[in-house]
Amino acid sequence: MPIRKACGRNDHTRPKFDVIVKKNGYAWWYVDGISKDGKKAISIIGFIGSVFSPWYYWSGRKNPQNHVCINVALYGKGWRWTMTERGHKQLHQSPDSLQVGPSSFTWEKDHLVIRFDEYS
Repeated sequence: MPIRKACGRNDHTRPKFDVIVKKNGYAWWYVDGISKDGKKAISIIGFIGSVFSPWYYWSGRKNPQNHVCINVALYGKGWRWTMTERGHKQLHQSPDSLQVGPSSFTWEKDHLVIRFDEYS
């Protein structure tokens, strides 16, 4: 299957991870895929200001950087899911990288590398 070109938030050439997320806001980066046989799929979403977080909502959405996570969902036989919300001390951003705790999205030359080390 063809891979669509990454874009959004005016980052037309590649994802940029150093966005500033203001009070009551959120940012997210989404990647998904499906196996050639169609039996397994994966969805990975990095969040600053997690829209699925009850804690972000209950906090009054005042500090999006205090509600960050990288959600990983594996679909198919043996499925797994994780979405550990972390605070601002676990968030590290640069134009080329979004790191949340032990997991990260990193733009390396012409491709995206996703590393995750989470419990499900």
